[in-house]
Amino acid sequence: MCIERKWYVILAVFVALIFALGACDRGGDGPPKNDKPDNSTGFTGSLYFSGKWDGEAGTFSLDLEKLQAVKLSNTVGSFLQTTGFESQLLLVDDAQNVQIIDTAEKSARVVGTAPQAFAAPNGRKYFYHDPGTGELYEAHVGAVGARLIAPDGRYGAYSPDMRQIAYLNAAGLVITNAANTEPVFANLLGFLKQGEIYALPVSGDFFPRWTADGQFVAVSMQISNPSTGYLGGIGFVVDAEGSVVTFLANNPTEMRWSPDNQILYYTSNNSLYAWNLAEETNILISGGANTTNYGQQVNEDGQYIAFVRRFIGGEAGLFVLDASADRTLEAVARAEGGVAALDWPRGSFCAPDTNQAPAISRVEIFVGGEPTDDPLIGPDTVASVKITPLDAECNLGNGVILYDVGEGWRPFTLYLGGNTGCDGNALEFDLPKPATAGHTPLKVVVEDVCGARSGEVSIPFRYLLPAEPVDDDDTGDDDTTTDDDTTTDDDTTTDDDTTTDDDTTTDDDTAADDDDTTPGQ
Repeated sequence: MCIERKWYVILAVFVALIFALGACDRGGDGPPKNDKPDNSTGFTGSLYFSGKWDGEAGTFSLDLEKLQAVKLSNTVGSFLQTTGFESQLLLVDDAQNVQIIDTAEKSARVVGTAPQAFAAPNGRKYFYHDPGTGELYEAHVGAVGARLIAPDGRYGAYSPDMRQIAYLNAAGLVITNAANTEPVFANLLGFLKQGEIYALPVSGDFFPRWTADGQFVAVSMQISNPSTGYLGGIGFVVDAEGSVVTFLANNPTEMRWSPDNQILYYTSNNSLYAWNLAEETNILISGGANTTNYGQQVNEDGQYIAFVRRFIGGEAGLFVLDASADRTLEAVARAEGGVAALDWPRGSFCAPDTNQAPAISRVEIFVGGEPTDDPLIGPDTVASVKITPLDAECNLGNGVILYDVGEGWRPFTLYLGGNTGCDGNALEFDLPKPATAGHTPLKVVVEDVCGARSGEVSIPFRYLLPAEPVDDDDTGDDDTTTDDDTTTDDDTTTDDDTTTDDDTTTDDDTAADDDDTTPGQ
């Protein structure tokens, strides 16, 4: 494997920076000399960070040339990730709310609840895991509900083309296809000593990171020895088939690749390193006895590496290293709670203005296997809905079908796959039953992998609650809710209180709900 000439230059710079950055950190309480704020050194572009700017907390966009920040949200998050969908960021705040921040509108909305979350490359879906059950799920940023990926998994991540998924389980690393039907278990057991096992991390950034070309995956693992109480870490680079290419010891975490897939940046023992995959050489980027360096992110052309440096007194600042020259910028001045997380802007997953929205050619409700107009659906009625999506560009493979019966958007499915939308075939799902009785329109939309949506299609049906007598439907009294509110229908209102279905909607609203809504997805 060859290395381009520019990387020799970069690596030489890194060696010089060991003394300029790392060695200087080892003495005194102040920042290294090269880390003085400097807005005249030619740093360009912008990045996002969550923390404090001029004493004000929130999430910001920072202009590196002018050192000016614009507030996007009042929320501070411990994990920040740019996505490949328009102007959106994914943020996990201190209350474990998964938020989507719109950088253009400067607004934020909560889409779920989880200790860790990781967006797919298209920015429309994200992985999260339930720390209680240890189950790994995939959810949509605009709907309540989830797809179970693995009952024993954590830390899921899509490949750049979204054709594969990598995640951790108790045996190590699993790589599977997007349909999750062909799991491959990486053989990492040979790296364990006697009595050691792989332990699933419960916090921190342990998401596998794919190279931009999808050939390799970098992953951090925790190792424990139950008999001795030992807990350590090891890092691996495996290929897309799960075979080990190389490994790193000394507790490496927060793996990040350079855009040319040659350099793997990681943190270990409070310091930031660069591992050259081809030469198998390790370079210290930043570290020292008085600082903790972490949260590094590489910009899209690989020139800048931004990271958080926390000093011995607890103050944290955001530093940007120019890998093409001996320059370091303190972009956000160190302060208490100064910086919690950061990331660079990313390009769109799909090329702008080149994608056509999908369409829905037909939606039908079937009762007892027969198509039915405006059907009456009781608690025991066997009913389904058939949806025929169309997409001229066949971009529905990692798309979704969403529905709404008056309770917000939920997924019929979070993975379509194959030739969906190209073959003219209908997809069939169980008809969802709302929490309240009456005439309910079933609304359906199809969204492709680029986030483009079809027009909304609506089809009516009437739903009867389980506690409601069938005879009531024949009298029409049900429609005049006066009768229901008086008389013995009060008993049925007790049953209406058994509309703990409403309570289950509360569950759905707390996006940990997603764990409960797995069936049918």
